[in-house]
Amino acid sequence: MRRKTFFKIIILLLLIAIGAAVYLFVLKDRIVISTNIKKPWQAVYLNSNQIYFGHISEIEGGTIHLTDVYTLQSFQEPSEVSASESFALRGEPKQTYKLVKKGTDKIITTDNAMTINLNSVVYWEKLTASSEVMKLLESAK
Repeated sequence: MRRKTFFKIIILLLLIAIGAAVYLFVLKDRIVISTNIKKPWQAVYLNSNQIYFGHISEIEGGTIHLTDVYTLQSFQEPSEVSASESFALRGEPKQTYKLVKKGTDKIITTDNAMTINLNSVVYWEKLTASSEVMKLLESAK
């Protein structure tokens, strides 16, 4: 009787060890952010000088998954010209930014999510409620 109990304990310990090994070697790079909580807005800065705004939903196997993705599009507003009889003054062109939702292009429509190689990411940071981008994001919803 003691021998059977001993073997059961050994088998149980082996199963626990195998489960721990699978977790450590297969699942250790997987971080899943819970969908039950409200995900904060993040700014993800890439080494190509691009910035994407969205919710980080998963970091797994060397990639970061971003959902509800927006990017900034910059353009220059035409400068104002003030003229008199003898000369005209042209003001400096004003740099303006527009928030663009990813995947809404008429030609290329996507699910508005991105998977980015972590080697391309310089860093990411949480946007604060007082951020101008955050205000634009909330008004775009």
